[in-house]
Amino acid sequence: MHKKELKKHKKTLEVTINKVLKDAPQINDVIHKIQEEGYDVFLMVEATIGFNKCEDENLKESLLTKVELDLSSQDKKFLHQLKINPK
Repeated sequence: MHKKELKKHKKTLEVTINKVLKDAPQINDVIHKIQEEGYDVFLMVEATIGFNKCEDENLKESLLTKVELDLSSQDKKFLHQLKINPK
């Protein structure tokens, strides 16, 4: 895979993560409740996305299914309040 393709996949992953969080009913419910109280809401979740070339097919399989987010303690607390369990 070329660098240009990796960049495209990274952008697709970023957009997908953003959409999933934005469309999550639990998140939307809490955001609407906060807005009803007269507050603007913004959510920032930082994700580090990296790529390593794999030669071992088994390792390649396991890496394709795993995405790790670098969450601060505040991020984790917020997600727990939304009943989302970050692992």
